[in-house]
Amino acid sequence: MQIRPEPTMRAQPSHQKPLKQYSYCHRCL
Repeated sequence: MQIRPEPTMRAQPSHQKPLKQYSYCHRCL
């Protein structure tokens, strides 16, 4: 599982609330 800033609608119910169009949390950067 690589956390990359990909503006896609791949919301994973595994992390915190996913961004509007980001599959990763902004706080991970």
